[in-house]
Amino acid sequence: MNIDTKLLFGLEKNEFKQTCIILPVALKALLNAFDVKKIPAQVPFPAINCDVGTVIIGKTGAAYIGDMMLALEKTSCHNLILLGSCGVIEETLELKIGSLVTPASAYDLESFSMMLKGDYNAPHVVKPSTDMFRFFKEANRNVIEVRCATVGSILLEDKFSRVFRDHKIDVVDMECSAFFNAGRKAGKNILALFFVTDSVRKNNGYVLWEVEQKQLINDACVRSVEVLKKWLL
Repeated sequence: MNIDTKLLFGLEKNEFKQTCIILPVALKALLNAFDVKKIPAQVPFPAINCDVGTVIIGKTGAAYIGDMMLALEKTSCHNLILLGSCGVIEETLELKIGSLVTPASAYDLESFSMMLKGDYNAPHVVKPSTDMFRFFKEANRNVIEVRCATVGSILLEDKFSRVFRDHKIDVVDMECSAFFNAGRKAGKNILALFFVTDSVRKNNGYVLWEVEQKQLINDACVRSVEVLKKWLL
């Protein structure tokens, strides 16, 4: 594909740094932690070069993230990191709102229509780059390794509780499997780092955060960026 990255990202193909960090949601706490002060206007996926790499502000959902990965194929970026949020299936003392996690695998439940029909066929599983994941885990033992399911609907998650249980799913998100699949297709090294924002069994992603929850999430955003800076710089 002949992609004009200037139109999509605001950068030419050779202007991307070696590592690109993808933000499906541009939370203020994340942008502040990356010291992003100005976001390019009038491009779908604004890209900003900073000390740790190229931060790209994406959009929520598997299709958007997948297209972004494909558009980055012929750029100077070699490593792709998805930095986003997830919901925990069941909270524990270790795994709870504010925890930092990294998916060792992502189950593909991206289709809304499939979830609506209740199609319980075994989902496809995709994993991050082996070496990149291993190097990251060795340097960041406090980041929890999890199994992730990428879903196409928040409201339909309850219908898949048996699937989550049978496959020992720890967290759910809306981008990871597409990110891993498209990142591999683009020939990049891929890794995901998430902060937990909600508990699937207690509420859903549409519920407004309470003050205490919001503080835990903001703190986790800052810690996630600190983890990446310490590892990459």
